[in-house]
Amino acid sequence: MKKRFFYYLLILSLLGGCAAPKTMRERVGPKEEKGVAPVIIDYYAAEVIRPGDSLRIYLHAKDDDGNIKYIICVLEQVGTTTYTSFTRVKRTQVQDITGYLLLRTPRDRNLTNDLFTMKVMVRDSQGNKSEPIEFPLRFGRESKLKIPEKWEKVSDYKLGTSSIKIESTFLRSQRGKG
Repeated sequence: MKKRFFYYLLILSLLGGCAAPKTMRERVGPKEEKGVAPVIIDYYAAEVIRPGDSLRIYLHAKDDDGNIKYIICVLEQVGTTTYTSFTRVKRTQVQDITGYLLLRTPRDRNLTNDLFTMKVMVRDSQGNKSEPIEFPLRFGRESKLKIPEKWEKVSDYKLGTSSIKIESTFLRSQRGKG
């Protein structure tokens, strides 16, 4: 009986050793192409706004596959936190979007002490993302809300509203003390 067991064990180990191990890609199959990533063609946003003003991020993006799904905004408050929002694109503009995204800001004068960096990307329904655009955002007493002439023709077309709720580091520190 012992001989038979060792005989089966020997045969199984020989058979198992003959099979070449498969890589993860071979087991799962070839990676499927997920289409073409969307591209942000142009954008504009004011660099300085007053606390309480709404920031308009003007955007022109295209997707050759025609399946843009979200505009993603990532607002980094330098040294503290990061805010992220996903704004769904209307079904009528899934191939070529042009308009503005609105970001409401609080009337907190302490925001003038904070530094922000905004990143914006466009994502399609297959998960492909555009290269991010990035720009600084500051709060000040004076702001330039005049938009460049090239964006005036789309100044009435709102793509959506970002759900980011900004808070100054001062207010955050005060809340932490309570």
